[in-house]
Amino acid sequence: MKIEKHIKYVNKTTMLWEIEPYKSEGIPLNAIFHKGRCGIGGTTMEILHDRHSIIVVPTTPSIIGKQRDHPFILAVMGDEKTNYETKVQRVIEKLKSGESKIKIMTTPDSFECIIDAANRINRLEWLYEEFFLLLDECHSFVTEAFRKKITIPFRFLWFFKSKCLISATPIKFSDPRFAVLEEHEIRITEKLGTIELIESSDINGVIHFILSNPDKFDANVHIFYNSVGQLSDRVRKAFQELGALDCNIYCSKSDENFKKLGSVVGLFKDEPIDGECKKFNIYTSKYFEAFDLRDPKATIILITDVNAKHTKVGITNKGFQAIGRLRSKPNRIIHFTNHSDLEYKRDLKYFKRKHTIYARDIINGYNRHIDRCKTAKLTPFKKFKEACEDYAEVSKDGFSVNYEIIKVDQAANHEAFNEEYNNMDFIEQAWQSCNYNVVRKRIRPFTLPSGGRMLVEDQLKEALNRIQYLEENKGNMLFETDYIDGVNETRGLNTHFELAYKAYHNLGLDKIYEVGLNAKLLKEELYRVFEASAISAIEERLIEISKHERHYSNNEMKLLLQTLYKESGFNMRNGSIKNATAKQIENYQVNWSKTKSGYHLAPTRINKSMNE
Repeated sequence: MKIEKHIKYVNKTTMLWEIEPYKSEGIPLNAIFHKGRCGIGGTTMEILHDRHSIIVVPTTPSIIGKQRDHPFILAVMGDEKTNYETKVQRVIEKLKSGESKIKIMTTPDSFECIIDAANRINRLEWLYEEFFLLLDECHSFVTEAFRKKITIPFRFLWFFKSKCLISATPIKFSDPRFAVLEEHEIRITEKLGTIELIESSDINGVIHFILSNPDKFDANVHIFYNSVGQLSDRVRKAFQELGALDCNIYCSKSDENFKKLGSVVGLFKDEPIDGECKKFNIYTSKYFEAFDLRDPKATIILITDVNAKHTKVGITNKGFQAIGRLRSKPNRIIHFTNHSDLEYKRDLKYFKRKHTIYARDIINGYNRHIDRCKTAKLTPFKKFKEACEDYAEVSKDGFSVNYEIIKVDQAANHEAFNEEYNNMDFIEQAWQSCNYNVVRKRIRPFTLPSGGRMLVEDQLKEALNRIQYLEENKGNMLFETDYIDGVNETRGLNTHFELAYKAYHNLGLDKIYEVGLNAKLLKEELYRVFEASAISAIEERLIEISKHERHYSNNEMKLLLQTLYKESGFNMRNGSIKNATAKQIENYQVNWSKTKSGYHLAPTRINKSMNE
């Protein structure tokens, strides 16, 4: 049976409650809903809709924020103060409350509490019949395989009479049962914004640079970077250098994270709150989606590193969600990244086929293993059980296995999203597929070894590399001051910078490497170039002067040449201006003649031919 696809075209400021039929009927029943952009108001609309609802969101910040705005919501989520039984009892009280529209928001990990609560009071069928189940940010079910309990709602999804999966990130589920759901899509008719895409081989240097230069950003900066460990090192360094840091760090509240933060643990914040933004606000993956960021004219920065896998979030899912947190027009959106330098990109179909085969063979093999263990009265091999859990729900004792096709989607999508980072072109294409314009920009190098610790040849090479980078990219730098800052930084840290700078602009790289990275030889070659340039300039002036025929005494000729030497910068090797003598006029290709008291200048043949 072919299911109808519903498509609505709107501009980027339109909210879901302004679009029919959703304005009148609410979020569609039994559908997969691609809402086009973040912050379109789907969750809020369902909270206010006149029906019982269970809304599943991937992380707690969204629940906390929505409950603050709508106190009638029951929040069911994990925290250090609430055990499983307490959560179940709270759900039971809510289900027995008699409210005309019960609203429950839960994380996937705590979803089973709701099922358990309804079952205990013999209202499970009522729950399935009367409650609308909304799986919000449904892409998270296939992008967070590391969360072992995230697929729990999928075990109960098909029991609910009314359900919908919604996200700004389109996801194709492999389970054939999804084929019976309607498809709804909001298409934005204009670009959502512009991504400034910046390649950097020094990701940690990027973080330190940003934190050390608050004056380069007009308003507050919100940085999405999923690495507490790497982040804390750079935050500490910037803190030590500046003496203070106007910064919030939002990450999971855990002893492990506090240990990583160390001396800057005081910057930790558990929850983003409107009005409490600082100059720099740093978020790990817990805050990449499902919370509303309100901070006008802010700069949004995403940082990813292919060498730190947990930071390499999928651009078309987690990356897209992160930059979509802001509920106003951003000042800038910047993505700093490196890439794997690969020329190919395999598609999602390839990885689904791969993991379908893996899942079949591992589960079949594990089932045979279970049979042998039962016969021999052995406990199943732990590592085999763990491998099976990548594709199935396995009981605690290891003897019961239920295949979960959603886990194949998790593995396949994870690898497919990694392919986005194979090279910068694929990264750009990924952002373009999210309806963003992309502008490639450059940023100056951040660090330079101390010149005193390097051989002259190495200093020259390092300086030339940086000068070349700055010159080639100065028209497309991230900040207007990057070129000057880069030149000054290199000049300050490299004692042979001036020589390298002059050689680059007067000899060119080919000639430099032909001469060799030898300071003495480069200076000699530069002097020859400067001398030839000065002589040429002086000769041009003499030709102009000789148009007015006249006699010069020896002293007058000496003074004329000395003036021209000064104007043209005709220096000796020691840097002083060349001393002139009257006789030196004989070295120039002008129409001169010697007299008893000096020299006579007349129009040269060049001038005569030009006049003719």
